[in-house]
Amino acid sequence: MSTNFKITAFRRPDPVSDKTTPELILEVISTAYSISPTLVPSSSRALDTTFPSRVLEIHFSTAGTNGAPFKLADFRDRADEVLDSVEDNCGFDLVFQQAPDSAPTEPLKTPPKLAIFDMDSTLIQQEVIDLLAAHAGVSHLVSEITARAMNGELDFYASLRERVALLKGIPVSVFEELKPQLLLTTGAETLLRVLKKVGAKTALLSGGFLPLARHIGGRLSIDHIHANSLAVDPATQTLTGELEEGAEIVHAERKRELLLEIAAQEGLDLTKESDYKVLAVGDGANDLPMMWAASLGVAVHAKPVVQKKAPVRLNTGSLADLLYLMGYSEAEIEQLGSQP
Repeated sequence: MSTNFKITAFRRPDPVSDKTTPELILEVISTAYSISPTLVPSSSRALDTTFPSRVLEIHFSTAGTNGAPFKLADFRDRADEVLDSVEDNCGFDLVFQQAPDSAPTEPLKTPPKLAIFDMDSTLIQQEVIDLLAAHAGVSHLVSEITARAMNGELDFYASLRERVALLKGIPVSVFEELKPQLLLTTGAETLLRVLKKVGAKTALLSGGFLPLARHIGGRLSIDHIHANSLAVDPATQTLTGELEEGAEIVHAERKRELLLEIAAQEGLDLTKESDYKVLAVGDGANDLPMMWAASLGVAVHAKPVVQKKAPVRLNTGSLADLLYLMGYSEAEIEQLGSQP
């Protein structure tokens, strides 16, 4: 029995060839994954208007090899061994998704019912802890700890406490000073606007800090916001260098738990077999558990070790490119994203 798949292919800035076709991409995949006979597209289309196209959507089916059906995990689990070389050879970054059993007569749109985002280096371009560290004059110390934590070299909870301790004595007014400095990632506003219009609920789960998470959440009209709380000395109105006692700590496992809790609040039963319910997007090692708990988990511009472990990786110039994975064309994104 054949299984249907969809590839969203993003052309790299400096591809090996401007003449790569859907047929050639599938030929490279067939060779790399030892799939016989050679895969052929059941349908394909350009999702953008550039030439040559920057984004292709390719549908195909395969019965697998040696009597064993090919599964989505077969493409993902062999990323180190096969997918990197496939992408290098065809000049595209490839996102594999399972497609419906029968091909739709119209291009299928698959927006999530719930979309969950990390904040630092995902919805915004900076790491908030690094901005706070600059005020404390300990940037070099905090940046080193942050990088090791995001790469999975340090336990996130322990590294968070280490970094927070270095912030002792900073006036709490720093949060108001930092708000204008936060830069949204390219495409974030468009992505959130479109998700809202198609009825998706949204959540921000940040290992950063609540005052700035609420600020970004407000700018993007996000429904659920969770982040860490820093303790403040009421007498001096300065940070104590500790986390607020009794407040939740948004570490990797807590992000996964929150995804499940929010999904339940929104009436989504993730124990039932159904695609496209929850999207989870992040860039750090502490985002991996929620990515794997989601229907579709995407690492965007992630650290190398995270890209290798994530369900899906995306390294394009705009966060709005996530909408291509849901079947929206450039024209549809522009239309939905521009309407108030």
